[in-house]
Amino acid sequence: MALNKSISGSVRIPRVYCDLISYAKAIGHVKHIVSFNTTGDPLSAWDFNPAKITTYSGKDGMNYMAWGIRFNNYPFFDNPIDRQFGNLLSTINYFGALGHNFGLAAGGNIDYARIGLQGGQGTLEEGDFYADSIYSNGYEAIVGNFKPNNDLGYSLYKLTGGENGEFAQSDKIDTLVVYVYKDGGEDFSDEDTLDIGTWTVGRYFDFPHSANLSMNIKYDADGIRSKRTVGGSDLTDIAYTKPKWGNLPAWTNINLDDYVDNNSAPEFENYSNVTYRGRRTWDLTFSFLSATDTFTTDMFSNMSGDYSSSNGGTFDQNDSIVGSFLTFTLNGQIPFLFQPDSTKQDIVMAKLKSNSLSIQQTAPSLYTAKMSFVEVW
Repeated sequence: MALNKSISGSVRIPRVYCDLISYAKAIGHVKHIVSFNTTGDPLSAWDFNPAKITTYSGKDGMNYMAWGIRFNNYPFFDNPIDRQFGNLLSTINYFGALGHNFGLAAGGNIDYARIGLQGGQGTLEEGDFYADSIYSNGYEAIVGNFKPNNDLGYSLYKLTGGENGEFAQSDKIDTLVVYVYKDGGEDFSDEDTLDIGTWTVGRYFDFPHSANLSMNIKYDADGIRSKRTVGGSDLTDIAYTKPKWGNLPAWTNINLDDYVDNNSAPEFENYSNVTYRGRRTWDLTFSFLSATDTFTTDMFSNMSGDYSSSNGGTFDQNDSIVGSFLTFTLNGQIPFLFQPDSTKQDIVMAKLKSNSLSIQQTAPSLYTAKMSFVEVW
């Protein structure tokens, strides 16, 4: 279902997108970052900085470009004891590209992107993919089109395969790869280029219910300062404002089907000089939270779910504010994507204000949580 673009400050049931690549990098669990069949810095594709655009070129005779990450449990069969991180990766339910030009890349012939998880044995040689690859069975566009040749700006996709919309559960996963294909399975050439700010891959989490009606939304221009001189005049200095993503403002999504001439779209959609440049902050309170919505069942286990031989070797997935959200954003201190209303196309990169989260018990097994989300870039 397409998101409503009429925002008007709406805050209902928020959604947070926890970027598991940022989490893995922050805890030092990334072994290698690689690319296949493309030139350009592969590190930039995973730095979660969409304002830093990198241009990637294709490779003659190859029908895909790919960007991959190998984690510290790679190769799995050399380190089979680290099964829990593989279980975490199997809970991925979204991926996307921020700051891209799919619609105009490779002559406008980009067909689609997909994501794969892998586990097994292999080397770091280009093109060396190995057994036990699994892919999502389906995708649903959150923002943009799954066939991204119509899109510019940013796109997010929900994984719809599997019982819960994720990959099939596997504890053998040690590698994640995002692929981009041309229309009709055609091969890329050295002349084909694609711009990417960053890929984002992880798990989104919907809060249990709407925030309380009493809330604060602040609009800050912290990069703009004014000073009054001894003569009484005011001087204004602009140190920084929200950066653009390439040639477009941040968080712009363009459907090229709306334009007769696709190449004119960026010209007409460039609101960089007339859009809001400041930073937003949301002070939200959630009342009547249950214990299971708020806390994980075991603070010393896998926060994405429970896996053990005692339950038949199965993985029971669960989400909670402390378990899913706080754990995989390191208490909200590494950036994540924040959507104040999961039905609206209003998404920002955010952090939790330091020490802003508090949880109080208000009745037996009922809790109130207060937190402040601040936009970052």
